[in-house]
Amino acid sequence: MKTKQAADLTPLLLSIMQRIGDFMQAERTTLFLYDREHDQLWSKVASGANTDEIRIPAGTGIAGHVMNTGDTVNIADAYADSRFNPEVDRKSGFHTHSILCQPVVNYQNQRIGVVQVLNKQGGAFDEQDEKLLEALSSQSAIAIENSQLYEHVSKLREKEQALSKKLEQKHRELQEAYVSIESSNAQLRSRLHNKRLIKGLVSAFILLMGLGLGAWWLLGQSHYPSLKAQVLSNFHSTEQQAALSQSAVNSIEVETRAVDDWLRLSGKVQPIRWVDISSPLSAQIKSLHFRYGDTVKQGQLLISLDTSEKQRQLRVANSRLIQAEEAMEKLRNWHNSLEVLRARRELTRNQEQLQRTKRQLQESQRMYDKGIVSGNELDEHKNAVVEQQRALLGAKESLQEILDNGGSSKKRLAAMELDNAREDVDALKTLLAQTEIRSPTDGIVFPSNGEAKAHKLRIGRKIDSNNALIAIADLSGIAIESTVPEAKLNRLALQQNARVQLSALEGVELDGHIAYIAGRASSNNKQGRSRGASFKVEVAVPTISPEQRQKLRIGMSAAAEVKIYDNPLAVVVPFEALIVEDDEYAVQVLNHDGSQAQREIDIRATLVDGVEVAAGLSAGERVVLQD
Repeated sequence: MKTKQAADLTPLLLSIMQRIGDFMQAERTTLFLYDREHDQLWSKVASGANTDEIRIPAGTGIAGHVMNTGDTVNIADAYADSRFNPEVDRKSGFHTHSILCQPVVNYQNQRIGVVQVLNKQGGAFDEQDEKLLEALSSQSAIAIENSQLYEHVSKLREKEQALSKKLEQKHRELQEAYVSIESSNAQLRSRLHNKRLIKGLVSAFILLMGLGLGAWWLLGQSHYPSLKAQVLSNFHSTEQQAALSQSAVNSIEVETRAVDDWLRLSGKVQPIRWVDISSPLSAQIKSLHFRYGDTVKQGQLLISLDTSEKQRQLRVANSRLIQAEEAMEKLRNWHNSLEVLRARRELTRNQEQLQRTKRQLQESQRMYDKGIVSGNELDEHKNAVVEQQRALLGAKESLQEILDNGGSSKKRLAAMELDNAREDVDALKTLLAQTEIRSPTDGIVFPSNGEAKAHKLRIGRKIDSNNALIAIADLSGIAIESTVPEAKLNRLALQQNARVQLSALEGVELDGHIAYIAGRASSNNKQGRSRGASFKVEVAVPTISPEQRQKLRIGMSAAAEVKIYDNPLAVVVPFEALIVEDDEYAVQVLNHDGSQAQREIDIRATLVDGVEVAAGLSAGERVVLQD
């Protein structure tokens, strides 16, 4: 069976196989791709042969062994190896001698297929052939995955275009229905106007008849008393008949009911929020554990960073911390430190030496007084005492200077150095703990704004601290982005209730609310000046079910209806009770005594079966239905 995937990849795979065969000097090269859904290896192309699609179980033969283990298999005699499956040779009519088989691995170190090079010209495959095939396989994996990704994106684009056309068709149908309703309303107003005109003519005719009868009665009252009595009798009879006819007037009692209005918005599906992930430190990317478009879970490992440079910095910081701790400890016990003890010993030695020198001077003075020693020897002893006194003074000053080195200011300085060293170590430890970047939420992985314009993330790339890496689309809920003309903007407010319909969830209505209204007009406004500016509005659906989330894609078409009016006690009258005069509306109110009075009313909105009265009429009153 030919699959669409095989058909789309055939030119690419054939080109890859031809290039590998040329480089490897082999009779035939076959590329098997892994079909996860059926757990099979399939191949549509093999260089040097015209064959139909080949499918084998993923664990069968040498190709299956390589797919399962990831090992490289180099066989000089295929039929002598028990793992070799001769079924492929029987189907293709080709005889296999030597085989070099390696897995095809993508950038995430996942096996996506197997490449087999068969029958090297001039003998068996060697170690150099294995290295060459490994390099070619890596390049092939990149080309294959790029092609598959492009195909996936194309399918999504086609589906989005189809949904957009469907939404446009629904929109046209709604517009046609609106035009039809407006046309019906115009016809109704015309009919009401005609009825009012006919009623006026009838009233004028009755008035003229009454005036004629009155004149006739006045002229004949002096000459025809019996006729006068008869006319009066007929007149009273007419009044009774009028009262009876008023009680039979077709009227209804005005009642209240709930009325609401909804504003329709159309837009695109967006995640409830975008979570940007930045690099916590400057480092090289060690490994990537995702592909753009993957659905990830909260806490899932996404990126691992190389820690060697930060480890070196941590060792240096630890060394400085140890030195700062030793210096602080030394200052805490400074009076017993080695420097102070040496200075005290030097002071004591000078004091003892001064005492000996003084005793020698005293002895020399006695001997000089007896004439035993000369005056020069006496002077030498005096000079020795002076020199020793100076040495003692220097020892005292040195001791005081050393004691001052352990004073409060020195201790404060050492304490600050210690705090700085500790903060440096803690900061580096925190950074090292962040070298494994994990997803902060459930969602879909997308390039960040900066990455979308530059080159994508790759292993070995150097990134700086706070560089934007990726963005996670949080689909625990969704947002619908739309625009509203300024004429309708004042009818919206934050937290206003909304109901959302998605083309991907036919028949399902989601509860939402207005989450954002822009404070300035859209910069890409395309409406004419006569229609005014438009403003960005966002409708949020805080939560959706996992089943609904699986069917949704970012950018899908969506529609939202926002409740802009709600009156549970609206006064409503039917169209049959309306009297239209020069775009003004009125009703004929039936009083308790049976009389009628025309009353002007204000209309707020036209409904399907009548109008909502804003002023001029109250519930419980009776209105006459016009014929």
